[in-house]
Amino acid sequence: MQPSAPFRDREFNGATLLEEWAELRAGQESPLSVAHAALEVRALAAAPAVEARARLSQWATAARQHTPALAALMLRWAGRLRTAPDTALLAGHLERLALLGEALENGRRK
Repeated sequence: MQPSAPFRDREFNGATLLEEWAELRAGQESPLSVAHAALEVRALAAAPAVEARARLSQWATAARQHTPALAALMLRWAGRLRTAPDTALLAGHLERLALLGEALENGRRK
Protein backbone atom coordinates (compact mmCIF):
# COMPACT_ATOMS: atom_id res chain seq x y z
CA MET A 1 0.00 0.00 0.00
CA GLN A 2 1.26 3.45 -0.93
CA PRO A 3 1.54 6.32 1.57
CA SER A 4 -1.06 9.05 1.19
CA ALA A 5 -0.21 12.27 -0.64
CA PRO A 6 1.17 14.42 2.24
CA PHE A 7 3.65 11.66 3.09
CA ARG A 8 4.82 11.33 -0.54
CA ASP A 9 5.56 15.05 -0.92
CA ARG A 10 9.23 15.43 -1.80
CA GLU A 11 9.57 18.26 0.74
CA PHE A 12 8.10 16.15 3.56
CA ASN A 13 11.56 15.70 5.09
CA GLY A 14 13.05 18.86 3.59
CA ALA A 15 11.54 22.32 3.65
CA THR A 16 8.58 21.03 5.65
CA LEU A 17 10.93 20.09 8.50
CA LEU A 18 12.44 23.57 8.57
CA GLU A 19 9.04 25.25 8.51
CA GLU A 20 7.74 23.04 11.28
CA TRP A 21 10.81 23.58 13.45
CA ALA A 22 10.35 27.34 13.04
CA GLU A 23 6.75 26.98 14.28
CA LEU A 24 7.80 24.82 17.21
CA ARG A 25 10.67 27.11 18.15
CA ALA A 26 8.34 30.12 18.07
CA GLY A 27 6.10 28.15 20.43
CA GLN A 28 9.12 27.47 22.68
CA GLU A 29 8.94 23.70 22.19
CA SER A 30 12.03 21.63 22.85
CA PRO A 31 13.55 18.91 20.69
CA LEU A 32 12.97 16.55 23.62
CA SER A 33 9.20 17.17 23.45
CA VAL A 34 9.28 16.37 19.74
CA ALA A 35 11.27 13.19 20.41
CA HIS A 36 8.66 12.10 22.95
CA ALA A 37 5.92 12.75 20.40
CA ALA A 38 7.84 10.64 17.87
CA LEU A 39 7.90 7.77 20.38
CA GLU A 40 4.14 8.09 20.84
CA VAL A 41 3.63 7.89 17.08
CA ARG A 42 6.13 5.04 16.66
CA ALA A 43 4.14 3.01 19.22
CA LEU A 44 1.10 3.32 16.94
CA ALA A 45 2.87 2.20 13.76
CA ALA A 46 1.15 -1.21 13.74
CA ALA A 47 -2.31 0.24 14.40
CA PRO A 48 -4.73 0.91 11.55
CA ALA A 49 -4.56 4.51 10.31
CA VAL A 50 -8.05 5.27 11.65
CA GLU A 51 -7.07 4.15 15.15
CA ALA A 52 -3.72 5.95 15.01
CA ARG A 53 -5.47 9.13 13.88
CA ALA A 54 -7.94 8.95 16.78
CA ARG A 55 -5.27 8.19 19.39
CA LEU A 56 -2.94 10.95 18.15
CA SER A 57 -5.80 13.42 18.21
CA GLN A 58 -6.55 12.42 21.83
CA TRP A 59 -2.87 12.75 22.76
CA ALA A 60 -2.61 16.17 21.14
CA THR A 61 -5.77 17.41 22.80
CA ALA A 62 -4.45 16.31 26.20
CA ALA A 63 -1.03 17.88 25.49
CA ARG A 64 -2.44 21.20 24.28
CA GLN A 65 -2.13 22.93 27.66
CA HIS A 66 1.57 22.08 28.13
CA THR A 67 2.86 22.01 24.56
CA PRO A 68 0.42 24.00 22.40
CA ALA A 69 2.61 24.34 19.30
CA LEU A 70 3.47 20.64 19.28
CA ALA A 71 -0.15 19.70 19.94
CA ALA A 72 -1.25 21.80 16.95
CA LEU A 73 1.36 20.12 14.75
CA MET A 74 0.27 16.67 15.92
CA LEU A 75 -3.39 17.45 15.27
CA ARG A 76 -2.53 18.68 11.79
CA TRP A 77 -0.61 15.49 10.95
CA ALA A 78 -3.09 13.18 12.67
CA GLY A 79 -5.76 14.46 10.31
CA ARG A 80 -3.61 13.44 7.34
CA LEU A 81 -3.15 9.79 8.33
CA ARG A 82 -4.97 7.71 5.71
CA THR A 83 -3.01 4.53 4.96
CA ALA A 84 -1.02 1.96 6.93
CA PRO A 85 2.46 3.32 6.03
CA ASP A 86 1.54 6.89 7.01
CA THR A 87 1.99 6.36 10.75
CA ALA A 88 5.51 4.96 10.45
CA LEU A 89 6.44 7.74 8.02
CA LEU A 90 5.11 10.33 10.45
CA ALA A 91 7.16 8.79 13.27
CA GLY A 92 10.31 9.04 11.13
CA HIS A 93 9.45 12.61 10.20
CA LEU A 94 9.08 13.58 13.87
CA GLU A 95 12.35 11.84 14.73
CA ARG A 96 14.11 13.89 12.03
CA LEU A 97 12.38 17.01 13.32
CA ALA A 98 13.71 16.34 16.84
CA LEU A 99 17.23 15.76 15.48
CA LEU A 100 17.05 18.92 13.40
CA GLY A 101 15.86 20.91 16.40
CA GLU A 102 18.65 19.54 18.57
CA ALA A 103 21.28 20.31 15.93
CA LEU A 104 20.03 23.85 15.44
CA GLU A 105 19.75 24.47 19.17
CA ASN A 106 23.31 23.18 19.72
CA GLY A 107 24.54 25.43 16.93
CA ARG A 108 22.91 28.45 18.59
CA ARG A 109 24.62 27.69 21.92
CA LYS A 110 28.11 27.68 20.42
